[in-house]
Parts: sequence; structure tokens; C-alpha cells
Amino acid sequence: MKVQTDSPVAKLHARALHCLKTGRKAEGITLLRQAIDLYPSSGDLHAELASVLGQNGDLEQAAEYYKKAARLAPKQPFIHYACGHFLLETGNAAEAERYFRKTFALMPEEVDALANVGTCLQLQKKFGEAENIFAKTLALQPINIQALYGMGQIYDALGDVSRAFNYFKQANELQSSDPIAKAISLRAFPAVINTFRNLIASGATASWTAPPLPDDTPGLAFLVGFPRSGTTLLDQILSGHPDLEVAEEKTGLAAAGNHIIATKKKMVPQALSSLSDEDIQELRRIYFATLKGMGVSLRPGSVFIDKLPLNLIYAPFIHRLFPEAKFILALRHPCDSVLSCYMQLFSINEAMIHFLDLERAARFYDLAFTGWEEAAAALKLKTHIVRYENVVQDLKGEVEAALDFLGLDWHDGMEAFDATARSRRIKTPSSGQVTQKIYSSARGRWHKYREYMGNVPETLRPWIEKFGYEID
Repeated sequence: MKVQTDSPVAKLHARALHCLKTGRKAEGITLLRQAIDLYPSSGDLHAELASVLGQNGDLEQAAEYYKKAARLAPKQPFIHYACGHFLLETGNAAEAERYFRKTFALMPEEVDALANVGTCLQLQKKFGEAENIFAKTLALQPINIQALYGMGQIYDALGDVSRAFNYFKQANELQSSDPIAKAISLRAFPAVINTFRNLIASGATASWTAPPLPDDTPGLAFLVGFPRSGTTLLDQILSGHPDLEVAEEKTGLAAAGNHIIATKKKMVPQALSSLSDEDIQELRRIYFATLKGMGVSLRPGSVFIDKLPLNLIYAPFIHRLFPEAKFILALRHPCDSVLSCYMQLFSINEAMIHFLDLERAARFYDLAFTGWEEAAAALKLKTHIVRYENVVQDLKGEVEAALDFLGLDWHDGMEAFDATARSRRIKTPSSGQVTQKIYSSARGRWHKYREYMGNVPETLRPWIEKFGYEID
């Protein structure tokens, strides 16, 4: 933004940034609007306001401001790129495509913009055009991981299993060789699981007590499961109920955990048994304050669902803070879940790094569910299972059972989950799928890839049988 540093616009902008950094979003938004009133031709200011509005959940206005920013700054590729990303995350692939094309036209060296054009075409099921764009991307940048995953997904959709798997394999091997991935310990997340398992095995949880929650606290439930088990689809369906609020992958629990580490100088599992009632109340305050700061309303009399699949691992921590909380466990055929994780482009961290190798992903699944089962039995967790395959086959029947578990009745708006998804900003790899109607093509996909799955089915056999699925 090219304005004098002591100008009224610059001062308003500086005050807005300070408000946003200190959590005063509403005030920051007001100040950005005032700055725009003084400098209405600034594409940068419009894009900045659009970003804040998007983070605050005002998706319609955010889209308007992004588009206006692009009109005001037609030669600024990064504004077009930001607009494209926002539209893609809100399920507007056709519109997003135009902005990514403009980005690439303005900045041909920005190969990721071209890869995003391919992704937009793929989501529109224009597979031939998408294949051409991804091929062009790879010709310019052979190590473009997004294009490799995109090619794999196209050939998977077309039924060309051999070519699809080859592209997924290339993409995962490239990610594995990245210095950032190499710096991540493969032992870190399993160690966390095993530390919780040791806590459960010690029997220390038998003496846990916690103060009651305030009367105005909404009903609490946690939607957990292995990644790619239908949690995002279920999230969008449940979000169509007026008495339900679902928070998608928020960091309330992480904030509470970080507070434990900072104040107790211990890792979370080692600290749980020594928490006082005052400690628990403070951790609850941090949890709810973090959620509210991220736009979650937490309405009294409603039901709040915290959706983050791998909170499966942290069930003992959740139970320590909220012993009355309910758990919805999303299940899908273990082989389909593991294969789908291998076929998705995730941001790599200590958990997701396990999905770059099929055998390792299967071992991770085994350990994660071992920890969950031990905790669920010892803590007598209130749990209801929702199966992805049943949702696809009988959405209303499967979801009504979950609603009954939560103490709610069916609401007709829940079947319009694709419209719900388009009204929200979804940052999981499932964003493209849940803006479409129910489809069943992902059921039993693993059978087509069995020759490439090595020992994965045998590693998962105990869970396949326990959960009532078939292996043959």
C-alpha cells in the first residue's frame, strides 16, 4: 500500500493491524473499512479486509471484497491468487479458475497458480482439460506435488488404477524427500499415543474428578476418527441443524494443552492426574476463549461439536476437562481410510507424515485405534459410531441415530449438506467432495488397489474384523 507513513490512511491501517493482532477483530474490521473510505482505490486494503472477513466467517462479504480488490488491482498477481484460493476453499471452483488463470498470465513463473487451475478443472469434472493443465504444470516443474496428486486423482476417477497409483507414489516420495519432512520425527506422534496408553494402563484415571460445568455451557461432543473417514461430510450434514454448531478443526484443545506445558513444565499426559479443580477451570476457560476468538458462538441450550479427527488420540485429555462430553466416532473401512490418506495432499506435520507410506499409515491406524479403544474402555466414554458407508447409503437413518445420541431431532435442512458446505470455508482435503451431492464411488475403493497395498490389509485385519467389515 503506497501511502505516506504519517497519512490518515496509514495511521488507520496501523491501528487496524494492532487490533487484529490483539484479538479485537470487530474493531480492526471497522478501522479497515474507514481506511478504505479514505482510499477507495486501494486493492491492497480491499484484499486485506477480505482476508479478515473470511477468517471471521463473513464469506459473502469476503468474496465481494476479494473480487473488488482484483478489479482495483488488475496487474497484481498475488491479489488474484488470494481471491482464487478463497473461492476454491468456499467451493466456487469455476470462479476460482478464472483468478488462477489471471495469476498465471501475470506471473508465468508462478507454476502453483497453473496447478490450481488444474485442481479447479478437476473439481468441475473436466478431467481432460485438467489432465492437460497438470501435464503442462509438470512440464514446467516436474516436482510439482499438487499436479502429481491431481493426476493421480484424475486417473483414479477414470479407473486407471496403475497410472493413478504411480502418480500418488511419485508425489509421496517427493514429499518424503523434502527437507521439512526429513526434519520431522516419525517417532514423535506414536510416542504421544503411547504416553497416553501408559497413563491409562497405570490406573491413575480411576481417581479423576472435575468440577461441574456452568449451567449455560452448551452440550459438548467431539467428532473424532481416523482422517479420511467421512468426518468432513458428517460435519457439513450436522451443521445444517439449527441447534448444532460444529467447529471444524479449531485449536481450542491445543491452546489448553500448551498452557499445561507452559505452566506445569510437563507434557499433557504426565500432568493430567495432578490437575486441581482450579487448573481444570482455567483450562476450560482457555479452551472456550480460544474457540470464541475463532468465531465460534457457543450458544447456551445448543449442542457444540468440536470436529478434529485425530483428537481420537487425546480422548483422555478431553475426558479430564469434560467428563460428561460425548464422542461421535466416524468409521470407514480401515483399508479405504488408509488408502485415501495416501492419496491426499496434506500439510506435513508429525501426524500427517505417516501417510506418505502405505505400510506406515496402516501401523499408525493400528496404534491410534489401540490407544482409543483402551481409553474408551477405561474411561467409559459416551460414544456413538457413525459409519461412512451407512451415511452414503442411508443418510437420514444414520444421522438420525447420531442426533438421538445428542438429544436432538432430525431437521430437513441437514440433507442440503452440499449447500451448507458452499456457505462455509473448508480447509480440509475433503472440501471439493462435500460441496457435491452424495456419491458412492469411494466405497470399497481399496479393492481396486489391493495389489499395490502390500501387507496393509493384514496389518488392519484386527480392526476390519472388529468393526464388522470384510477383508475379502
